Amino acid sequence: VGKFAKAMLASLAGQPGALVRQDTARLFTRAAPRTRHNPRPFALGFDVATRAKDRAKGAAGRLLSARSFGHTGYTGTSLWIDPDRNMYVMLLSNAVHPRAWRHSGDEILRVRPKLCDAVVETVMDMRAKDRGTRGAHNSACSGSGDGHRGAGATASSPGAAQRAVKAAALLPLAPFRRRRRHSKAKDPHSTGGAAGRRSGAASRPSS
Repeated sequence: VGKFAKAMLASLAGQPGALVRQDTARLFTRAAPRTRHNPRPFALGFDVATRAKDRAKGAAGRLLSARSFGHTGYTGTSLWIDPDRNMYVMLLSNAVHPRAWRHSGDEILRVRPKLCDAVVETVMDMRAKDRGTRGAHNSACSGSGDGHRGAGATASSPGAAQRAVKAAALLPLAPFRRRRRHSKAKDPHSTGGAAGRRSGAASRPSS
């Protein structure tokens, strides 16, 4: 999935490693025109960040750029690609484990935008600190000739890592929270369920 996202970013930027031509990628990821009957259109095969009525509650969150596009899945998965920031956010989950209850996916709908926003904040913070480190390193090198000291990479700063872990800690809430449901007493003679269907099929006379 990550390779696909990188290939799409390369396609949109016209860089090596592209999956399709640049004009084709732009056509596939551009939202269709808004109409009275279709006020929140999709792109060709992709969802778009601007389709959400409330960006804070949409699957892409509020911090990915307006050109972001992606796709969501039944089990809670999602992939959002942001060509303006040259990044993507991928979520692999199983929100219907151990069983798909009526509202088993409600919590993952709240997790998706929070995760996207947390990843964007973390990545942008890492990039800003990395640029600051490079600037300080270059300045120190030109001033004293000993600027390599103290110029360690801050892209993996503890603060950024903690925020990413905190965002990831939200994920187990949806898949593993069981919900009770009221069920009627089962009729021992009923053929409902997999076992009943098998026994019913076995007792059915052959034609």
